[in-house]
Amino acid sequence: MAWCTIVVPTFNGELFVRDLINSLAGQLTNCDLIFIDDGSTDDTVNAVIGCGISPANIIFNKQNIGLYATINLAAKLVDSEYISILFQDDYVMPNYIAKMQDVSKRYPSASFLWPAINTVDESGMLLLRGLDTGREEVIEPGLEPWVSALKRGTFWTISGSVSKADAIRRLRFREEHPHCADYEMLLRALRSERFLYLERSLVNIRIHDQQASAGNLRKSIDLAEQIQIVGENLNRSSKDVSTQLRIWLLLKFLRKIAYRAVGQISRRQFVQSVRTAGLIWAAVNAIARKGAAADVRRAARLGS
Repeated sequence: MAWCTIVVPTFNGELFVRDLINSLAGQLTNCDLIFIDDGSTDDTVNAVIGCGISPANIIFNKQNIGLYATINLAAKLVDSEYISILFQDDYVMPNYIAKMQDVSKRYPSASFLWPAINTVDESGMLLLRGLDTGREEVIEPGLEPWVSALKRGTFWTISGSVSKADAIRRLRFREEHPHCADYEMLLRALRSERFLYLERSLVNIRIHDQQASAGNLRKSIDLAEQIQIVGENLNRSSKDVSTQLRIWLLLKFLRKIAYRAVGQISRRQFVQSVRTAGLIWAAVNAIARKGAAADVRRAARLGS
């Protein structure tokens, strides 16, 4: 049985998927490779086949179900212990698989492993080089990393991550969050699962205007989902949450909302800026709790 199955969810990715496939050339020893196409209407599938990928390695969703539903489906289909999730727009370094396999063998109790990343533009030109010290950090499950993730946001990167397939099957991505399902799962997983971060830049994450995440940012879908997710976590674990933490989180969201709305105004996106500003009330309602409402409202006035 293969050590790992590399899973590539695809949807209208013909422009960049060849770069990903080429970056994997020569690395697939002891790995399976599958593509799951989520109803592409462009030439993605032919682009994949044209790179020498067998049609037997391509799975077709009967209809478009979304990125995270596709990953959940993949976790049910594979029989390897690990899954490497790679997004169609990204590509990996020549030592990606060897490094990640080595780390998984040395930290067999870690359910989720992820490396540092580089950020590149549409053409593949480097925008930001990630840290490459080789440092390895084990994140033990518990309250402290959960609080840290509430404050920091998503600090792992799905594309290029290597996870135990059983952990994804157990935890599942919540498919109703098209932008932040990774963040929602991270917060749940940090309470029960061990993570391993490898500070080695092994994955190139491509940033471009055509990707779905760019549209979510323009519409502030990411902020709306983050507020909902944080609110759910605070309510679910209210005994672990201090009033000070709630106020800190509220002020953080107020700053982010204000910054986003001002940027939209500067780009003359007036209707969207009003919608973004409306998230202030969502943030107050999500983060407030009985017994701390007055403190939260006071924080809202200070942050506005």
